[in-house]
Amino acid sequence: MIKFATVRGDVLVDDRNKPEIPAILAKIGLELDQNGKYLIATNQSSSAELLLGGRKISLKPSSSLRIMGNKSVFGCHNETWHRHASWKTLLGRIWLRLDSDASEDDTRNSVIGVRG
Repeated sequence: MIKFATVRGDVLVDDRNKPEIPAILAKIGLELDQNGKYLIATNQSSSAELLLGGRKISLKPSSSLRIMGNKSVFGCHNETWHRHASWKTLLGRIWLRLDSDASEDDTRNSVIGVRG
């Protein structure tokens, strides 16, 4: 279960599995489907606490959380937005940064060897 316990300010929630549905603003009590691939992002003056698989996770200002099934990845960003900003562009930049960080992590953890 993914559920928002507290929300202060504007906290964006985007589901990569449902690109036809625009990002939403989180609110207290909002529950998310565990099968989604979510990006949750706070702005410079917002924060949130959510329950994820029995754990309490705190998101501080200017942070992001990527949830993919049973895996979650924290991040920080320096993007600024206001309630009427282009959220699609903003979330696209954060998704791109998280995707590139993930691919760098994969290459750092790979093992290259020669069988002989």
